[in-house]
Amino acid sequence: MYRRLIYAGIVMTAAFASVSCQKTDLKSGQEYVDEIVGNFESMIEQGTILGSGSNQNVYVIAAESAEEAWESCSMWMYSQVSESAVFVIPDGMGTVEAWEADQEGAYVYVTFKLEGYNEFRLEYLNPNYMNDDNVFPRPGWPPKPPIL
Repeated sequence: MYRRLIYAGIVMTAAFASVSCQKTDLKSGQEYVDEIVGNFESMIEQGTILGSGSNQNVYVIAAESAEEAWESCSMWMYSQVSESAVFVIPDGMGTVEAWEADQEGAYVYVTFKLEGYNEFRLEYLNPNYMNDDNVFPRPGWPPKPPIL
């Protein structure tokens, strides 16, 4: 009888501990937005992400293959993705949507709709498609809406 009570107590304690840990590990929506913006800014500073010459809200990044693009894209989605997906940021702070590109030389498009920022897109392109005419380093990121 005592063994069963002790066993039940251990099982219940473990169950409560796992639920408790899950709640404390969750990020707020603002934490996700701050992390996404921080990663994006860092990649711009490193020259990994460049601006598109055709649209001020479009950024580009090189990827050698579609598989590499999807793998890299997974960092924005907070899970492994290999096809179209949407990450809904908690607390109504926005979305990140990834889908297969529909133009030659492009692999994946990722659209960011973040609270407090203008919508912008990141395009994963084959390095051979990127040239001096269609990409350049862009200062002034992140794309915040104008103050009225």
